[in-house]
Amino acid sequence: YSVLARSHSGLLTSPKLLAASLLLTVSVVSVSGANDADLVCSACRIVARQLHQNVESEANEGRTVDSGSFRVDSKGNQRVNKVPYARSDTHLTNALETICEQVQSSWGHSPHSSQPSIRSFVPLTRTDGQAADTSRLTSGSSVDNWLRMRCESLLDDHEEATKSLLQLSQPKPLTMDQFERQLCLETARVCTEPLIALPIEEPPTLPSAATDDKEAKTEEATAESASEEAAAHDDSAKTEL
Repeated sequence: YSVLARSHSGLLTSPKLLAASLLLTVSVVSVSGANDADLVCSACRIVARQLHQNVESEANEGRTVDSGSFRVDSKGNQRVNKVPYARSDTHLTNALETICEQVQSSWGHSPHSSQPSIRSFVPLTRTDGQAADTSRLTSGSSVDNWLRMRCESLLDDHEEATKSLLQLSQPKPLTMDQFERQLCLETARVCTEPLIALPIEEPPTLPSAATDDKEAKTEEATAESASEEAAAHDDSAKTEL
């Protein structure tokens, strides 16, 4: 801007150059955003799934909380109802306040196995308890900070809608997949059908020492076999001579 559109006197000398400069800036920002579309969708999905899991886990506890008016009417009655604590405004507010910190250090990202051109977030641990091989995942403080920023931006923009979706209970609460689609595809609109259809993957298992030893022995045997074949070939050549 300062190089293209200002003269030595400090006045704008070329509105066309200024417009071109601004257009270039907007284009760069747009392209950058488009390049991150896969990760933005994936970030929304893992936030949605973790939120749903937290709420359903609390719902299984069966706790309730009083809701309604505590004022006494002319007949001495109070209009107070027992509602599930898990879907109360108090619990959901707390759940939304803590979710971004919860997810920020638990994920890395890598190309999706079924669509290598698309990146997706992958948990750093496996649900089956086996050691995870995270060597091919992009992770660390920069990924953590980016994920937290996306999480906070999502919930700042859609806090009330997120609560409303989690409070739905008639005829029954949304499943995890339904909540994920409603939040990320319909409400926030950060996902497309192809992106949200991709399964969330787990990291591969870390090869055991026994597996490593077996692979090393196999490679050694292959090398020895190749060496023996080369020696036999040399002997055959000498015999012919």
